[in-house]
Amino acid sequence: MTGELTPLLKAAIGFAYVGGFTFVAIGVYLSYRRRRLHPLLLVCVSAISFSWIEAPYDWAVYAQFAPAIPRMPSWWPLNMTWYGLPASVPPGYIAYFVLPPVIGAAIGRRLIARFHWSRPTTLLTVGLVVGFVWAFLFNAILG
Repeated sequence: MTGELTPLLKAAIGFAYVGGFTFVAIGVYLSYRRRRLHPLLLVCVSAISFSWIEAPYDWAVYAQFAPAIPRMPSWWPLNMTWYGLPASVPPGYIAYFVLPPVIGAAIGRRLIARFHWSRPTTLLTVGLVVGFVWAFLFNAILG
């Protein structure tokens, strides 16, 4: 695989860009509407703030990516991955780490409203299940 991206890789890159920018835009809009920072925007900032660790990790395990994937510019901090860090990594961290809590919160709220369960216990349990399924999907099946 030298010059072309597989459909799965194209979908993953699309998920990173669309998901990352959509969540940030929604977080900015909700923050503007509330006139204070919205938790969604804070989670987006948190997720992108530790995306830098991808480069040293990839370097440490000699990870290599398809040459056709667009890369971060050479001046990018900690750009030590072989041939550069894929440009979709920073927005991808937002999409990857923000979508599960959004799904878990929606499911948890529905369960709380329907069955009148304890809010903390329900949200923690649903979060654990959604997080497990999400990690299993990405790391065991797609990864």
